[in-house]
Amino acid sequence: MLSDWDKSVFTTDAVDGKPLAHDVYTKGNGPVVLIIQELPGIGVIGMCLTGNFAISMMADENVLAGVASQPSLPILANSALHMSSQDVSEIRAGLEEKGPMLAFRFQGDKLCTHAKFEALDAAFNSD
Repeated sequence: MLSDWDKSVFTTDAVDGKPLAHDVYTKGNGPVVLIIQELPGIGVIGMCLTGNFAISMMADENVLAGVASQPSLPILANSALHMSSQDVSEIRAGLEEKGPMLAFRFQGDKLCTHAKFEALDAAFNSD
C-alpha cells in the first residue's frame, strides 16, 4: 500500500501545478532536479519509468554515478530513447568525464526491450 507521501509524488501539485514525478520524466528544473543539483558528488538510481532519469542526470556535474534499471520510456517506441540529440551529446560528455554508468534489464521485459538497449548502446558507446 502506498503511503500518502508516495501518492503525492504522482498526484499532488508541487511546482507550477505539476506533480513531483513530472520532473523525473521531463528532466525539468523542478524540485527533484533542484535537490540533486545542490548535492555534490552523488549517485542516481532510476528504475522502470524513472530509469531514463538516471541516464539523463549523468550530464549534471554533481552526479558522479548512475544506475538505470529497465529504462522504459518512451513506452510505445522500443527502439527510441526519451531524450533529444542535444541530451545525448550532454550525457556522452558527462560519461566521458566521469566514466561509464550501469544499465540493467530483465530478459523478456516487455517495457524495456532488447531494442531499447541496442538504442542505448548506439547512443552512448563508441567502441
